[in-house]
Amino acid sequence: MSQGNLIIRPITANLTHDTDTFGAMDPFVIAMMGDQKHRGKTHTDGGKHPKWNDTFVFSRTEEKSVFLEIRDEDDMSSNDLIGFAEVPITDLENTGRFSGWRTVYYKKKPAGQIMVEAELKGYPKQSQYPTFDNQNVNVQFQGGQQFNPNFQQGGQQQ
Repeated sequence: MSQGNLIIRPITANLTHDTDTFGAMDPFVIAMMGDQKHRGKTHTDGGKHPKWNDTFVFSRTEEKSVFLEIRDEDDMSSNDLIGFAEVPITDLENTGRFSGWRTVYYKKKPAGQIMVEAELKGYPKQSQYPTFDNQNVNVQFQGGQQFNPNFQQGGQQQ
């Protein structure tokens, strides 16, 4: 499964964890898959409802998830952690796409949600389920081998 690219787009978030006592947070997203890492643009004064227009492109690896780290950009101190979210690759493998909300966690507790769009590009889809054509069962295994028993009624093979 190490072919193609994985594209991740954080869209917006509804956050419950606020790191700023005064003023609005300036959230940004860091997306990580294995040793690949991308940082998005900061939504200045985005507060608890930031919006982003970032696109992160990862080379597909054997990793099972993309992790999203949401941080509050601070000029005077280190960027505060707002929370983490996970996008499992299995959410994409059947259709090649995912669009939906993922829970954001801070210290193992829910801290809001992030809307994410994800897409696999250049990845050959392998069906892991048999297809049915009339009474024939056609199964294609990874590697291209096929199995078609062509059973007749009564369990007798043709």
